[in-house]
Amino acid sequence: MEYREWELYYLRILEDFGFDREKDVEAGKILAELLKGHDLVDFSALRAVISGKDVLITGPLTRKIPDTGYVIIATDLSTAILLEKGIVPDIIVTYLDGDVEDEIEANGKGSVVLIHAHGDNTDSLRRYVHRFKGKIGGTVQTEPFFPLMNFGGFTDGDRAVFLVESAGAKRIYLTGFDFKNPVPKAGKDIEIKKKKLLWAEALISIFDVTYL
Repeated sequence: MEYREWELYYLRILEDFGFDREKDVEAGKILAELLKGHDLVDFSALRAVISGKDVLITGPLTRKIPDTGYVIIATDLSTAILLEKGIVPDIIVTYLDGDVEDEIEANGKGSVVLIHAHGDNTDSLRRYVHRFKGKIGGTVQTEPFFPLMNFGGFTDGDRAVFLVESAGAKRIYLTGFDFKNPVPKAGKDIEIKKKKLLWAEALISIFDVTYL
């Protein structure tokens, strides 16, 4: 999705939550600076992995992975679940509020990690970005600028769907998602999380996806 199309959703999200757009912009600037010197991936490289393929996006309640043949994209807490099963995801979509140590481990084993910047995670960006030694990329929900990307999306789950749709996936599958009952996280407001998941479900419904 082009940014001007995504911006229509983004402005509604800002209004609904009362978020500060300038804080999102500032977070993007911080991430862009932190990415300097890293082995960066761009959208053409992501498209080469995804285009024409069946893609499986995993959520925090993932229990069983279907037979091989999918490009696997991990979101939220599912990286740890995959690693426990001996699966290294092809791509990880994160804003660094989950099991970051597992994401760093998977990155070292070959996962491409897409790190998202928004107004509330600047401390995490400063704490963790320098520790990723494999291929990484940066995303924002504001207007993108080099080297940051914006293919649309608000939460990790729906942002992964926007990514694979933009990159020309053949079919999109999701597993391990429950938009009505979020997984609690320490220090996070569960009611805000529920509201975010309502948005995630609505945004994902824009596209033709299959839940497993």
